[in-house]
Amino acid sequence: MKILFFGGCLLTTKTVEINQRFINVLQARNTQLKITLARYSSFALVEEVFSSRVSAEIPDVVVFLVRPFPFYILTKLFPRVPGIGGGIAIKIHPGIFLKKNREWFLENDRLIVEKDWNPNGTKRTFTHSINLFLGAFLKLDVWAMEYVKRKIIALEEACRQKNIRLIVAGPPAVSNNQIERQLLIKLNRELRVVFEKQKITYINLFSEDFPETLLGPDKVHYNEAGHFQLAQKIEEKIFTLPVSEVQM
Repeated sequence: MKILFFGGCLLTTKTVEINQRFINVLQARNTQLKITLARYSSFALVEEVFSSRVSAEIPDVVVFLVRPFPFYILTKLFPRVPGIGGGIAIKIHPGIFLKKNREWFLENDRLIVEKDWNPNGTKRTFTHSINLFLGAFLKLDVWAMEYVKRKIIALEEACRQKNIRLIVAGPPAVSNNQIERQLLIKLNRELRVVFEKQKITYINLFSEDFPETLLGPDKVHYNEAGHFQLAQKIEEKIFTLPVSEVQM
């Protein structure tokens, strides 16, 4: 069975030994799996990354990990993105003027990949928190949730056309920043409701199966026990038939 994982730093967490990361745990427990990795830094580019990866080899399963930081950027009133001419560009959220504006800054986000752009890493500043607060006050978090849902549903449709099964792992229950946590709680709730209706397999990382004790020192990334638990949950979903097939 061929599996393509879409994710970010969780795939290569530096604070956990390589053989303890969930990808490697899953591979060790299931040697018949052929696992490949794909990184995305922007929800705007998910479909492009998917198309480029499946053009060479079509997987049986795609496991999509919902990344928190690309979501936070979508909620900010003044998002920072790589400047087309270099440096950093500060934009005004596209949903602030026209509520029907449904697209993000594609050209700027392509530079995130080209430059491997991550100016602050896991550091959080006062400006970051204020930006998130202002975005939530203006309901830009609602815009962001709709955007993420739309992009993942489009990914599911693309997978279905190629007879690929999609499994989505929701955002982790971070506890480093309360504004971020509340945003992710709302996103997780929205995704659970929509994907249940769409019959998209979903792993809820805000459930009691993933307590705070599974988070590392930064309260963002999983520790070894968290990686093991995630591997087990993904394994369960991979080898369990989806509801749509059980009902056939």
